[in-house]
Amino acid sequence: MKTYFKDKLYSQKDLDISLISWGDKDLTYNDLLLAYENTDLKEVKKGDVVALVGDYNPKSIAFLFKLIDIGCIVVPLTEDTKNQHNYFFENAEVDWIISDNQISKYHAAIEDKNNFIKNLKSTSSPGLILFSSGTSGKPKAILHNLDSFFERYSNINKVMTTLSFLLFDHIGGLNTFFYSFFAGSKIVFPEGRDPNYIWKLIEKQNIELLPTSPTFLRLSKASVDFSSMSLENLKLITYGTELMEESLLHWYIDKFPHADFRQTYGLSELGILRIKGEEKNSLFITIGGKTEYKIIDNVLHIKAENPMLGYLNAENPFDKDGYYNTKDIVEKKGDYFKIIARETDLINIGGQKINPLDLETFLLSISEIKDASVYGVPNKILGNTLKLDVEFIQGLHLEKKELNKIILDKFPTIYRPSSISFINEPQYNHRYKKMRKNE
Repeated sequence: MKTYFKDKLYSQKDLDISLISWGDKDLTYNDLLLAYENTDLKEVKKGDVVALVGDYNPKSIAFLFKLIDIGCIVVPLTEDTKNQHNYFFENAEVDWIISDNQISKYHAAIEDKNNFIKNLKSTSSPGLILFSSGTSGKPKAILHNLDSFFERYSNINKVMTTLSFLLFDHIGGLNTFFYSFFAGSKIVFPEGRDPNYIWKLIEKQNIELLPTSPTFLRLSKASVDFSSMSLENLKLITYGTELMEESLLHWYIDKFPHADFRQTYGLSELGILRIKGEEKNSLFITIGGKTEYKIIDNVLHIKAENPMLGYLNAENPFDKDGYYNTKDIVEKKGDYFKIIARETDLINIGGQKINPLDLETFLLSISEIKDASVYGVPNKILGNTLKLDVEFIQGLHLEKKELNKIILDKFPTIYRPSSISFINEPQYNHRYKKMRKNE
């Protein structure tokens, strides 16, 4: 069985190269090698399912490396989801839990495992279990074969100092980390997600690659004084996890003419896919590599090169040809498409389906508005009506009557919110995405 991390650590000729920056401390290959060798997992055996509650810190990274090299099935979790951990432990059929750098046997460990886990164990390959966000029901346990998962990192050679923005339990965060490690890039882990702190860290550490979310970029635009910073080293900003509005993308392109901007696309079930954008300033993309896709009734279906093995706690989502219904609604243009909504986000008002993102995007183009959330609330007559939460830029304000007039000048009456709330602290989940009413 291949040992991905031990081989990489021992093959590094210069062990004093700084690979990871965490807080005020830089970690070298030698630091990681020592942490790896000093990590005691003698009770754990190949094929065991291990929940690793941690973050991108030296000890958690050492545990992660060693568990994968042993051939375990790893369930990365964070403290932010602690109230869901028992659900995660049970649905992932966990044998061991590592928390606060201590390992303990899980009392409900199951001998007769799910067939997907049993089949993976029979191959001696390491595995990864991720959980969906649960926005459309209970979080789903998603099982990957890591031998297949790691194929995407086999021939990478682009070395860029990278900020790790996405988290330890998120496929985007793991992709950033694994890509950087196998490429030999230095990766910087922030201690918070406040926009001013992040951009100052980018300046201080000469970050070249920032993988982030539209929500973070939106909040940064409203709160960060970019003119006071030297950010010429930033070469690439990638954005994904949620929809981007074109006006925001164009604003950042103007602000950072020296940087490239690329949209990313992936799902926990399918992995991070190879995406080609139409142009730097366009949201139209196509999918490359060996992945195939088709569009049925404007909904994107994907047959990925290395998809998950399956759900541990839900039915098989693939059709007979291996395509996965992403539930992303797209607009087609030649060989490219643009994602415009998710089926689950559409709101049925009096029999008419409304895309709340259309109204959100319009409102976010208004200079006084820092953030806006549009969502449905139940209504006995119409089924649903729209509710609007608005956060204004400090010192600026619009009255509800003014907002309604602005909306009705642009949209039909059905888009008029039944209620408008002015908020100071918008809600974001631990993955720094805007919270929806059902999260």
